[in-house]
Amino acid sequence: MDPRNTCRLMLPSLRNRLDDKNRPDLTIPTLVQRELYNDCVRPAALSVEPGEAGHWGASYDAEIVRQRGPGGKLSYGTQRLPAESVSAFGRHLMDAVNEKDWGRGAFFFYEFRGTRGATTHDRVAHRDALRAFIDVLDAEEIDLTHWFVDIGCELQSPGQVLWWRKDAHWRVISHCLGLEPAEAQEIASSSRLCKDAPCQLSDIAGFRLETNSRDRRYTQIAYMQAYNTEKSVTYSLTQGSNCKQLSLEDIANDPKATQHYAEAIAAAFKAAEDTHDGNARIEARVPLTRVHHEILTMDSTKWAPLLIALPRPSWW
Repeated sequence: MDPRNTCRLMLPSLRNRLDDKNRPDLTIPTLVQRELYNDCVRPAALSVEPGEAGHWGASYDAEIVRQRGPGGKLSYGTQRLPAESVSAFGRHLMDAVNEKDWGRGAFFFYEFRGTRGATTHDRVAHRDALRAFIDVLDAEEIDLTHWFVDIGCELQSPGQVLWWRKDAHWRVISHCLGLEPAEAQEIASSSRLCKDAPCQLSDIAGFRLETNSRDRRYTQIAYMQAYNTEKSVTYSLTQGSNCKQLSLEDIANDPKATQHYAEAIAAAFKAAEDTHDGNARIEARVPLTRVHHEILTMDSTKWAPLLIALPRPSWW
């Protein structure tokens, strides 16, 4: 599996044990973590790769000592298994976990994460690209309706910044969900639709929408969003924030911090005038059975009336 892909072990039987006023944080008790490693994970790994005993910590407590850094912070340890051993490891692990009171009904949750720009393919070749990405899955062993994938379409116009018209949100919803105008307008005016207006402008906005069973119908779209990529000028995912920012501490302790920050942002925007377009994106989360939804192949002329095109220098 790719390093960005994740397999999580879900323990629903723990919910009742942790749903307690005396334990509001819902963290997994150390006793359970200890039993999970000592009685389940390590034995399952060694059952398929017995020669690896010298590479797996002898116990949970020994691993905690090894993984804790000088400052007391735990780091993520990594142990690899050959691809041909993963299936057997999973079976042994689930057998051991289900024998525990806290492990009954356990199941795996898989997340495959792509990386933008990692591959390139023509729009009409998205079926082959997806097939190559998930070729590690055995379609006969999984329920495709329980697997969801984010699909998207990006609209570009060189030299311009494209934004979604706020008064056309209902049209976007109607296109994507296959709803009648009246139904789409009702959703667009409801509190379920979260609008994201940039710079306090009133005519343009992105949006986010979590659909209900009535909305989904044949499309089965569980979530959709429309936005603009212009955030990439200042995007920086660090310490819980996704953009460049100035802290109150910096403002209070450094009289010139505000000036330096404003000048740096202004310089970034000035540079963007000549080089940085803003593209409109529409994304939807659908079951794998609906991965070839029409938004991937919709003609650009149908999107054009739903957008406002601003000259790049005017926006920045």
